[in-house]
Amino acid sequence: AMDAKKAEIILGVPEGYAFVILMTLGYPDEQPEARPRKAPTQTVFEDRFGNISIG
Repeated sequence: AMDAKKAEIILGVPEGYAFVILMTLGYPDEQPEARPRKAPTQTVFEDRFGNISIG
């Protein structure tokens, strides 16, 4: 997990600016266990949040 405040300090981000996105590159120290995936009906919606997209 990323600590945004810590990253801002390390990278010298000026006051009044914030991260919109931060991409980390490299290799993990250890291989994390794969997490179970959610079904598309739980994460893919059409037009409005919660309106299940059929396809």
